[in-house]
Amino acid sequence: MAAITASQMRSGTAVGGMIVIPSALVLGALPFFMVGGLAVQIKGELGLTEASLGAAVTIGFLSGAVIAPLGGRIADRVGPKRAVYIGCAISSVALLGLGLFAGAWATLVGFLCVGGVGIALTDPGLAILVGQTIPAQRQGLAFGIKEASIPAAALVAGLAVPTVALTVGWRWAFLIATLPLGLVLGLLPRLDISRRAPLDPTPAAADTPSSLRPKRRGLLLAAVAAALGTTAASGVGIFLTDSAVAMGMAPGNAGLLLAVGSLAGVFARVGTGALADRTGGPQFRLI
Repeated sequence: MAAITASQMRSGTAVGGMIVIPSALVLGALPFFMVGGLAVQIKGELGLTEASLGAAVTIGFLSGAVIAPLGGRIADRVGPKRAVYIGCAISSVALLGLGLFAGAWATLVGFLCVGGVGIALTDPGLAILVGQTIPAQRQGLAFGIKEASIPAAALVAGLAVPTVALTVGWRWAFLIATLPLGLVLGLLPRLDISRRAPLDPTPAAADTPSSLRPKRRGLLLAAVAAALGTTAASGVGIFLTDSAVAMGMAPGNAGLLLAVGSLAGVFARVGTGALADRTGGPQFRLI
C-alpha cells in the first residue's frame, strides 16, 4: 500500500508539474506579448509610435536578460518553489501596473522592466522544477511544454484583441491576464520536490580543461542559435498585429492571425520535446 501511495504521489506531482510549469511561464511572458498583441490599442491611447513601442519592449526584454544570471543563482539559493512564487508575483504586478497605471511611455517601460525581472526569476525556477518533479523519461516533453508557454502567451494575446480589447478595453485584458496566478498558487504547494536526483561526481572529476573546451563551444553554439530563434519568434509575436493593421487588416483579424500563427510554435515545441524523449541520449544533434 505504501508503494502504491508513493507511486500515486509521484504521478500526481508530475501531472501537477505539467500544469504549473506552463502556467507560470505564460504568466511571465504575458506582459510583453500582451503589449505586442494590443499594440494598436495601446499606441492609440498613449500616443506612441512604432519606434517608441519597440524600444519599450526591447528595454523590458533587456532587463530580463541582465537579471537572468542573478535569477538563476537566486533560484538555486532559495529553491525553485520560492523563486517561482516571487517571479509570478512580480509578473502579476507588471500586468496589473500595465493595465491600471500605464499612461505614458515611461510607465510602460517601467512595468515592462518589472516583467523582465519576473520572468528572470520564474524561468530558472521552473527549469529546476522540471528536473525535480518530472520523471527523466518525460523531461523532454516537460521542457517542450515549458517552452511552448512562450507562443502560448502570444496566442492568448492574439485572442485578447477581438474578445477583450475591442469589447471592454485593452486595460481589462491585462487584468484578466493575471488569472494563471491562481493555478500556480493552487498547485505549486502540492508538488513534492523532496526527491533529488543523485549527483555522480565521477564525470565532473574526470573533466579537464581540454575536455571541457568542446562542451563550452557546443553550449555557446546552442545559446547563439537559441538567441537568434527567440529573437525571430519574439519579434513576430510583438509586432505582428501592428504590422497587419498597417497593411489594412482589421484589428480583430490581426489578433486572430497572431493566435493562429502561435499554434505552430506550440505544436513544434511540444513535438520536439516528445521526440527527444523517444530518441533518448544526448540531444545536441536534434538541437
